[in-house]
Amino acid sequence: MGSPTSTAPLANVAVKNAIFINGSNGSTNFVVANGATAVGYFNNVTVQNNDIRVGFNGLYVLADATAAANGNNLLITGNTINNNILQNGIYEAGIGGTATISNNTIGIVRTTSGTTTTAAAAFGISVSTGSNNTTVSGNTISVKNTATSTTGINYNIGISIGPGATNVSTQVYNNTITEVSGILTYVNSSAIYLGGATANVSIYSNKLSGLKNTMSGNLMQAIVLGTTSTAANTLVYNNLISDVLATGAGQATGIYVYSGAGYKIYSNTVNLNTSNAETGISTALSVLGTNVTAANALDVRNNLFINNKTSGSRFAIYSTSPSTVFGNINYNDYATTGTALGYIGSANKTTLADIQTGFGGNANSLNISPVFVSGTDLHLNTSAPANSGLDNAGVALPEVTMDFAGMPRGSTPDLGGYEFSYLVLATNDVTKNKNNISVYPNPFAETLKISDIKGIKSINVTDLSGRNLKTLSPSNELDLRDLKTGLYVISFQLEDGSRQTVKVIKK
Repeated sequence: MGSPTSTAPLANVAVKNAIFINGSNGSTNFVVANGATAVGYFNNVTVQNNDIRVGFNGLYVLADATAAANGNNLLITGNTINNNILQNGIYEAGIGGTATISNNTIGIVRTTSGTTTTAAAAFGISVSTGSNNTTVSGNTISVKNTATSTTGINYNIGISIGPGATNVSTQVYNNTITEVSGILTYVNSSAIYLGGATANVSIYSNKLSGLKNTMSGNLMQAIVLGTTSTAANTLVYNNLISDVLATGAGQATGIYVYSGAGYKIYSNTVNLNTSNAETGISTALSVLGTNVTAANALDVRNNLFINNKTSGSRFAIYSTSPSTVFGNINYNDYATTGTALGYIGSANKTTLADIQTGFGGNANSLNISPVFVSGTDLHLNTSAPANSGLDNAGVALPEVTMDFAGMPRGSTPDLGGYEFSYLVLATNDVTKNKNNISVYPNPFAETLKISDIKGIKSINVTDLSGRNLKTLSPSNELDLRDLKTGLYVISFQLEDGSRQTVKVIKK
């Protein structure tokens, strides 16, 4: 559907609650363009709660990018797009107005290989040329390549952004990418890819795992920052990355800065925790020196860069760019099971002191191997002594006011994607934190009393995994009778921006 005429755009159309079954995956299932497959004109189009099955592309939206505000108020939400979709789950290009792609479930399975000249590529969501103000949020995506050829050009991407040189603001957040896998021969394969001369993109609070390239000697990355802009104004924060696997001499990377400048990389948790007997390099953060050369290109703070693989050359940070590209690098935790924490220029950096000398900055960075709740749950274990040094070890950043779970960041935030509280178990009748806020009785049966609520802005109740159970207004008595028996953390958010916590037991 669509219109070929700029003076008579398709307008105010909603397509909801339908099942679309294409005859084969040789053609696109659902097209919003000009009435065929060329650029079209439309506004206020909603595609919602549909089941789209079989097609080369699932949903293909193509507007004329030269027409101001064309494609405005595009909403693609709540759709299921899978069952033999071959290339794009959702493709959007030329949207000059605003667009939202949210809460869709997308499964791509590519069964054919490319050639040496024509790529066989598969994308969960592709926000392409000319789209300049798109929100991509709450989607669940898997992209598989089941082709067995190792000679064609094959690559898979969960979410691709760019090129969009006129981009106003693109937001990519709260997406879950459960798998990007297969024999992948091209460098772009990743969960999230940013390319072209694209600026003003925020990538945050995404959960990325199941990233596995079975092509020996090739790359697998969770997030690729590949804009050609040297003033990209790109913010990457609160992302959770795990289960990134390469094969043979391939390289597995959490966050890969491939080109450009203007990146702020804050408060991410990268845990490279699966191995495939790799012989190549694996690293939580990688910077490519041939393309990243601008002074002060990167600001890297409050991250957990952890490499727990068991084979290959394992680093927490790896840069072939000089130290001058790091305008600010500090308050990070670097840990690895390998023999060197990092690499810069042409040399390994074995210790934290070597990192501080080689990269510069890092005066407040750490070398602590954290204990996570599990390989799939990247909350920090609140009772593991090793994690005590990571509690309140960050610096306040104005761009990052909440963690992955929506918990507020205080004046001394924790490192990584989650706030947590390391506390020694207290079972006294009265328990005080360092601001002398007392809670009692402890253990308690139904209600917990607070000695003084002056200066308290809000109260959060979390379990030991960091999951927020309640957010309460200040009160001298908290009714917690609905909690199950167990151990909980009470967090006081104070009006001065600080945070105090205490551990309590529900009988």
